[in-house]
Amino acid sequence: MDTMDAAPPVDVRPSEPSSESEAVSRARRANDVALARAFGRPQYGWQIALADLHAIPLVALSLVPELNASQAVLGLAGVGLVLYPTVAPIVHAANGHPARALGSFALRVLSLPVGAGVGLLTADTVAQQRGTRLGDRGGAAFYGVYGGVVGAMLATAALDALVLARDEPRLFPTVSASRDGVRVTVGGRL
Repeated sequence: MDTMDAAPPVDVRPSEPSSESEAVSRARRANDVALARAFGRPQYGWQIALADLHAIPLVALSLVPELNASQAVLGLAGVGLVLYPTVAPIVHAANGHPARALGSFALRVLSLPVGAGVGLLTADTVAQQRGTRLGDRGGAAFYGVYGGVVGAMLATAALDALVLARDEPRLFPTVSASRDGVRVTVGGRL
């Protein structure tokens, strides 16, 4: 016969606390568990968003040609360029996630040249559609790179604060192969 033996019943009643302080401690733990279930675990993405709220405008303002001649603005840009890739990884590490800290740092450093490249390609495409060359547009390349870098910084900051800073990130990488090549995508839930 394929029947399984029934397990004996298990007594799941809580044991009596040995002292009043143990009862209070048990009640507090139960309350903490109930709050965690009701509201989820505390997230620290707001700390990352707050740091990025300071770093990104410093870098963005330094890229505006009318302002970047000022030594003060260039100094602030330097501060922003130091804050942007370092503070979020420090926040991840301080919250006990060293692997996320390394991932955040890599994501932030690599997103800048990728954003610049996307912005430059976009500016080149717009210039070609208008029948000119990129160099003839008097700064179109600069503004393309500028927009790409700032856009990459904003997108990376949002991804970092909303996805990586969760206690249980919900990222789903997908790899698919076809005759045309290999496609890697990352999806997720917030």
